[in-house]
Amino acid sequence: MKLHVVSFAIPWPANYGGVIDVFHKLRILKSLGVGVILHCWQYGGRKPWAGFEHLVDRVHYYPRNRLLNPFWGPIPYIIKTRQANELESNLMADDWPVLFEGIHTTAPLFYNRLPGKFTIVRTHNIERDYYQMLGHAERNVLKKMYLSRESVHLGRYERAVLEMANAVATISPNDQKILSDYCHSEYVPVFHAHDQSDTPHGEGEGFCLYQGNLQVAENVQAAKFLLDEVFSSLDVPFVLASNEFPEYLRKMARHMPHVEMVRAAEPSSYSSLIKRASVHVLPSFQPTGIKLKLLNALFQGRHCVINDPMVAHPVLANLCAVAHDAGTFAAAIADKMNTPWTEEQRVWRGQALMESFDNMESGRKLIALLP
Repeated sequence: MKLHVVSFAIPWPANYGGVIDVFHKLRILKSLGVGVILHCWQYGGRKPWAGFEHLVDRVHYYPRNRLLNPFWGPIPYIIKTRQANELESNLMADDWPVLFEGIHTTAPLFYNRLPGKFTIVRTHNIERDYYQMLGHAERNVLKKMYLSRESVHLGRYERAVLEMANAVATISPNDQKILSDYCHSEYVPVFHAHDQSDTPHGEGEGFCLYQGNLQVAENVQAAKFLLDEVFSSLDVPFVLASNEFPEYLRKMARHMPHVEMVRAAEPSSYSSLIKRASVHVLPSFQPTGIKLKLLNALFQGRHCVINDPMVAHPVLANLCAVAHDAGTFAAAIADKMNTPWTEEQRVWRGQALMESFDNMESGRKLIALLP
């Protein structure tokens, strides 16, 4: 079996949400005997990776044209900057089906450049909602204007292009419920780094952890909430882990001696912190997609305290303490810091996670969508 996979970015290193799903999907497809021709949009300092030769049959790279005016025309910027005649020619060189990773990559489908092709779109979010919420969280006025405008255009484009696909593979039950109203969609759980549960034994090292890319407005909003409204009045050791830190968050933390900021540039750095923490604190203010940082904490960590927007799958609410505001976050953190992490909890969580997020089963669900 052969399949074209068109990725919105080079999926290595697999160090943030969307590319994690793409990279581990490639890994699982190979293990299930699917030959992949990978097409990657290259930008943002991400470079070709020699390791793809062990995962896919061939790989093509296309430079993303980011010089286009984001405020011009009805086609969303994330789509119009990912168009290339070479990509369309490569996709039409054979009869194999095409998997578009994110609606970002779907210009060939939207413009009817793939006659006769069987196409699947993997949605990573309801993009119109995701961009609208990013706009609400953004502090920069120009970026806020761009995100708001992009959301409006994505609302029109998203529906039109998904109706054109033969199938849509949604990443969460919530997204599936929304998209099933107007396209042929199936829920295919997120692909991730954990083929089995690696939840540690013992009590951890007595600190709470928030981990995430603090160059993303959504994560900055969550970190600011924790510093400003939760740990400002809660005397519990708290670690913020990110690849970079906005200066104004650093200034907030300087006045809080129980708060530490740790730079984690590689996935292995995050994994070490996750396994050492006693409690994971993971609020979100965007109920879109699925939060891989939470899955990482559940597969590798101990107690987790989240809020309602993080509950993208019913099983997640059963595996975490769910808080609703700063007060209930503080109470849940204090409770979990004093609750032993038992072997029974560890085993039960691992079983529950594998029932809902088994990579091999997700791979089989995806293959079942192919002709």
